[in-house]
Amino acid sequence: MKLRQFAKKINFIKRVSGPENYYVGRPNITSTLSIIFNIIKILHSKVLTNNGPWVHRLESYLSNIHGGGEVIVVSNATLGLQLLAKALELKGEVIIPSFTFIATAHALMWQNITPVFCDIDEETHLINLGSAERCITPNTTAILAVHIWGQICNHKDLLALCKKHQIELIYDASHAFGCRNELYTISETGTASVVSMHATKIIHSLEGGFITTRNIELANKLKYMRNFGFTGYDEVKYLGINAKMNEISALIGLKNATNLAKIVKHNLTNYLEYEKVFESISGLKMLKYDSNHQNNFQYIVVRVDSIIFPLDRDEFVFLLHKRNIYVRKYFYPGCHQSPIYSKILPKVSLNTTNTVCSQIVIFPNGLSVSVKTVKTIRSLIEDILKNATAKS
Repeated sequence: MKLRQFAKKINFIKRVSGPENYYVGRPNITSTLSIIFNIIKILHSKVLTNNGPWVHRLESYLSNIHGGGEVIVVSNATLGLQLLAKALELKGEVIIPSFTFIATAHALMWQNITPVFCDIDEETHLINLGSAERCITPNTTAILAVHIWGQICNHKDLLALCKKHQIELIYDASHAFGCRNELYTISETGTASVVSMHATKIIHSLEGGFITTRNIELANKLKYMRNFGFTGYDEVKYLGINAKMNEISALIGLKNATNLAKIVKHNLTNYLEYEKVFESISGLKMLKYDSNHQNNFQYIVVRVDSIIFPLDRDEFVFLLHKRNIYVRKYFYPGCHQSPIYSKILPKVSLNTTNTVCSQIVIFPNGLSVSVKTVKTIRSLIEDILKNATAKS
């Protein structure tokens, strides 16, 4: 089939199978034709994995995006967190905010490290410094903070705290692809940061992730460890695992990453439209990002104030789902209240986390969402409000 015919067929498929429902985290798909033809080249080359040329290209590009530093791409960010914990020889207890994806905690538990859950800041949802400090014990070996919603943590104060107690500072930067504040890129925060390239993230490689660090010795160790610990032919120096990214995932990650500016611009346009929506509806407050920071605007975070809004958060989510707007309740109910951890770890009182988990709703964004979509969502919310008011 000729290239032009093939392109027309792809465009027809896109028109016919376009999404009727709207989801949080629907994959951003870019460079479709280029990806398909390069997949064919990869298959013909028979170099499918084991640190191939596309992996090297992706690592170099990711380093440039994030201000330099070493980049180690891996098959997924959960394994990236596990590799990092193992490479740093963490043990005992590691402090993490409970308000995070469950994989942050799981990555530690798989290493027989106990996650100690701390609270968050009510406005930003970033780790609360005071709460983290109160969790430090003689068994603490690190703080694993989270750059949530593309926001960068208060690294300066966290670093001072970790130096004071002589513990490591590392970051789960799954949400922070392409993000920075006025002082730091993610490659400059902590000993290392781990970023997700899962299909739901702003830039994906189907499945994947990467670790970024300024520590060259650590980077080299991680590169060996992701390949079973091999340092040479039949020579194994480290306790490693198979965390390699394959060539097709690296290709897709690179092609998507080259479109980062376009995707961020699209997200920002939607974000500004969402601002108009939630400024006009009492009881729904949208999380605003610091204009001095570089955010990727992937996440539209809204707090439901049920004292003012006529519905509680769960009722609101249910009614949006009925209208095919599949909003999400992140990170409900909080790691500390997840059945697996509430059974095996001591109970903790995390009032802010509990409140945020019970109030926030994440709305769809990304290339599958347009300004028109946001306006449709606004109309649906107004319809929900009208019906709720009529019933009351």
